[in-house]
Amino acid sequence: MASLALFAAAVGLVLVVAFAGLTAALAARRLTVSRMVVEREVQEDDPVRLRFDAQGIKRLPVRVQAEDQSGAWVDLAPGGTFLEVAVRRRGAYRLLPSRLRISDALGIFEWPLHAGMPEPLLILPTPDAHAALEARHFATRPEPEPDGL
Repeated sequence: MASLALFAAAVGLVLVVAFAGLTAALAARRLTVSRMVVEREVQEDDPVRLRFDAQGIKRLPVRVQAEDQSGAWVDLAPGGTFLEVAVRRRGAYRLLPSRLRISDALGIFEWPLHAGMPEPLLILPTPDAHAALEARHFATRPEPEPDGL
C-alpha cells in the first residue's frame, strides 16, 4: 500500500511538471511583447521611460517579467507596463533590447526572451538654475550703421 501511494504522488508530480513545461513553452510561442521608448531625449537626472505591451498569453498560467536596471524582475501586465531606466551620464547611447523571461505559475520553467530593437538615446545636460544670466545693455538710440560698417 505505501509504495502505491508513493507511486501516485510521483505520477502526480510528473504531470504537474509536464503541465508547467507545456504552458511555458506554449506561452513562449504565442507571446508578443512590444517595447516603446516614451522619450528619446531626457535630461541627465530624469529616467528614460519604457512601455511594454504583452499580448498573446490570455488564459495561460504564466508570468511575463522584464529586467530593470538593478537586475530585479518586474511583472508585465497585459494592458501595458511602464519601466523607468536611469542613465546617470550625459551623451549619446544605444538602448539594447530588454531582457524578458516567461515562467510558469509555479516557477519551475523559465524561457528567456528579448523585446525591442536597439534604439538611440540622448541624455542632455541639466541646466544650471543658479547661473546668473548676463545683463545685456542695449543702446537706447539706433546705431547709424547697423551692420558695423
